[in-house]
Amino acid sequence: MLKVLPSVSFNCVVTEAFKPMYNQYFYPAFKNSRVVLNVFGNNSARNVEWGDHNFLDSIHFKIWKVIESLHSYKFAIWSDVDIIFLTEPKLILNDLLRIIKFYDIAFSPETRYPNNINSGFFIVRSNERTITLFRHLLEKIQQRRSTEQYIMQDLLMGGYAGIKWKLLPIAYWNLTVGFPIPKDIKIAHANCILQDRGLGLFRGNTHIEKKMDALFKLKQRLQITPV
Repeated sequence: MLKVLPSVSFNCVVTEAFKPMYNQYFYPAFKNSRVVLNVFGNNSARNVEWGDHNFLDSIHFKIWKVIESLHSYKFAIWSDVDIIFLTEPKLILNDLLRIIKFYDIAFSPETRYPNNINSGFFIVRSNERTITLFRHLLEKIQQRRSTEQYIMQDLLMGGYAGIKWKLLPIAYWNLTVGFPIPKDIKIAHANCILQDRGLGLFRGNTHIEKKMDALFKLKQRLQITPV
């Protein structure tokens, strides 16, 4: 008898370093939202910052959890926790299900150039192709000791497993996309801190405290309180 999977879930990994950001900015969007949010704590990498010696171990843990989610749900939405939701998660969920209708996976854009993915926010359909993709990704991470985003980019561009993929609209905004901010912005991801005159945002990768400060300044700029 075939297993009937639940429809869709939001998912995230929270390390000790990212707990303050999760508690202050990420979780409040879900507190009263009627969506499933699965939170996975990674105690083996307690103080992970981007690029440090624990970072790849944390990525490895995340990809295992992505694979598990594909055995548990028809669709899985994966999000980094250095993200502010500017639209109610249920509305985002509905929008993502509409976007992925004819695709296996859809990523937020890393830049304004075509085909540059950001693996910090994506929706993926559960099927043999995507499960194979993430298992292969896990092997490649172990071999190359590189971040999953760059390896995933190579696999997708190479047509691996016949995956049907696309970019989400720019409303699923990363700071690496740059300014101006889209008027219909749905999420804001502090994946990289860019210089913006008058806001005091920082260029390049920074510590978690500066990322949190940048998100707060972004919220003030937009004059929007996270839902």
